[in-house]
Amino acid sequence: MNYPESKSTVISKARNMLLDRLLADDMEKVSEIYRYLNKEVADENYAVFTLVEQINLACLTQNYIYMLNDLIQINSEKSSIGTSCLVYKNFMKIYPSKDLLEEEIMEKSAKNVNLILHTISVSENISNDEREMIKLVFMKSFTEYLYLYPVFSQDILNEKSADFLHNFPHSKYADYVRNFVRYEYKKTALGGSADLGFLSGFFNGNLKNSFNVPIGFCAGIDVMYKKHIFYLRALWLTSKPKEEIQDTPYGLPILTKYPILFGVGELSYGYYIFENKRFSFSPFVGIGFFEQYFSRKYNSINPNYEDMHKDFFTYTAGINFDINFIKSIEDIEELKIPIRVRLSYVKPIVKNWDYFTGNMLNLSISVPIQVWGSKRVY
Repeated sequence: MNYPESKSTVISKARNMLLDRLLADDMEKVSEIYRYLNKEVADENYAVFTLVEQINLACLTQNYIYMLNDLIQINSEKSSIGTSCLVYKNFMKIYPSKDLLEEEIMEKSAKNVNLILHTISVSENISNDEREMIKLVFMKSFTEYLYLYPVFSQDILNEKSADFLHNFPHSKYADYVRNFVRYEYKKTALGGSADLGFLSGFFNGNLKNSFNVPIGFCAGIDVMYKKHIFYLRALWLTSKPKEEIQDTPYGLPILTKYPILFGVGELSYGYYIFENKRFSFSPFVGIGFFEQYFSRKYNSINPNYEDMHKDFFTYTAGINFDINFIKSIEDIEELKIPIRVRLSYVKPIVKNWDYFTGNMLNLSISVPIQVWGSKRVY
């Protein structure tokens, strides 16, 4: 019993013949087979070429209509299938089995890139937006074959896509460019940061008269939203009194030979008044607390020191300056690892503690790791 050949067999034989003619550089026959497969064989169930093959054969043979129709069809189906599935093929169709045709076509195109682009530019049977669209998808087809022609990077495609959308905003191919050619990502408005560093404090008033310059370390967590920053910070400092302080509310003296510990907490709001890839500058204001407590050496003298500590409510204000020195990540919008220089003024609200009246200025240097999410720009 004789059966007619299946469509898959017809497609496979025709593709093999097209490959033979391509290798023989018989472009007239390649064009004939290409038109035959698209016009007589391809249908709603069977595809005769992958999209990469369709694009490049169209450009090699100057038969653009079949490829342009495929682009419109693919874009119209993106909502039901998903954009990621449709970059190079429409999964609603049956595609040819894997063979060498696509690689040979791409090698042929790579050897004739400049000629192909020139031919597209001077073609008279297509509109201006179609002409630029064909160039775009032709260059896009090389993103998986950069080893053949490494010039067409995604950055270049993004730039040319922006030009296309600016020049032809109402083109019927504009959505295809947004969905399948331009792959541009921007950082999200919301980000987070954590840092750790060292600091030195500077007292004035009775604090300056009572204690030496304090030193310590700091840690913080930030939440960034657009140009707004919310800081949650903790500072730990240590200092020795300049003279023994006998008259204290504790009823216990503060000795010169042992350090006193200070803790500063801060919850503040800042705003970026300047920001680029290398620098950012943000003033801030906030509230917090200022705590004094004793080191363990005091406890070894008198266990009562362990329970002797005092907290004060504070107001705070200052400036935050971030400098990004790591050039290798300058172009990564979603990540920054700068050096942070931070100057903060702390005003404790003190009553009945004479040796604690005064203000505090803190200068810190830390290394934050700032991270944002990313989302694709359409």
